[in-house]
Amino acid sequence: MLNKFFGGIKDIWFCTKYFAKFAWKHLPIYYLYILMSVIISTAGPFVSIIGSKYLINEIVYEQNRNMNMIIFWVAFICIGTYIHVVGNKFANEKQNYCNDQFDRMLHMEISSNTMKMKFEYTENSEMLDSINKAGRAFEQIRNSIGYPKLNVKIGATHAGISVGEDGATHQCNEDIALMRTIPGMVVINPSDDVEARAAVKAAYKHEGPVYLRFGRLAVPVINDREDYKFELGKGVVLREGKDITLIATGLPVAETLEAAEKLAADGIDAKVINIHTIKPLDEELIVEAAKETGKVVTIEEHSVIGGLGSAVCDVLSEKAPTKVLKIGINDTYGESGPAVELVKKYGLDAESIYKKIKEF
Repeated sequence: MLNKFFGGIKDIWFCTKYFAKFAWKHLPIYYLYILMSVIISTAGPFVSIIGSKYLINEIVYEQNRNMNMIIFWVAFICIGTYIHVVGNKFANEKQNYCNDQFDRMLHMEISSNTMKMKFEYTENSEMLDSINKAGRAFEQIRNSIGYPKLNVKIGATHAGISVGEDGATHQCNEDIALMRTIPGMVVINPSDDVEARAAVKAAYKHEGPVYLRFGRLAVPVINDREDYKFELGKGVVLREGKDITLIATGLPVAETLEAAEKLAADGIDAKVINIHTIKPLDEELIVEAAKETGKVVTIEEHSVIGGLGSAVCDVLSEKAPTKVLKIGINDTYGESGPAVELVKKYGLDAESIYKKIKEF
């Protein structure tokens, strides 16, 4: 029994050491504080539970009780409790560090239903959380952030079907639609690492509530140009064209650029626009592009209902009626599977986008 136990500990230690090396190299120090506090404080109760299980087994079920083993498992439980205390200490250090970086910062983790109380008493706060909280905590965000116009920035991760194996319950494809309806809420969906960093800085400087949508899947860097400039409410023309306008946001922007190159090989000159800010929308750029090309295609890793496509159609139907094709999640839930394969299945890879535009 002990051989199996220590063998498991050895495997856990190997994985933890490998992950720690990766995290130290690639993550900012305050993210390391977050990871350390979560891992250690979670490990404490886990260790105590294991110790309690074997202690009860030794005392209650074993006919020949071994006093040495009883003492061992009692000590094991104490170690687990100590680890939990150390984890809480890391959590406090993490919070103090983050408070030095920002006016206030909240890391909500899974406690979405406690958001209301904390938001009511916290201004200038940042909330790092799962994308699911846009749905579960909608009423709290609407009434406790939007209505009083608090200067709160919501950084929601794991957006869209590219969450992958976590499945439909975690693949929130409706968050943009929900956040767009809140008066005064700025909605940002960056397309790569460069734009994500710029978006966070812009959101921090903006006075008012902001919803930042981040994906889980790694994407190519497309905004590493020297002349790149991030401006809230302004789209970015990535490729000029005269035959059709492709308007994309978030993860599919890189795939849309690749699809545009495939179209060019067929003699179709496509204009590609990156809309990182869905609200407020760059209406002037969209209307101008629609008038130039006469056809518009929107591409998003989000439901075709209520997202970028709907926002573009709202503008064009009023100011420049144009034929529009919306590419996205077609009124369905996602499913569990490898992220890249799901992107292909739901038609958001370059080849699928290319084929749909050709048919259009």
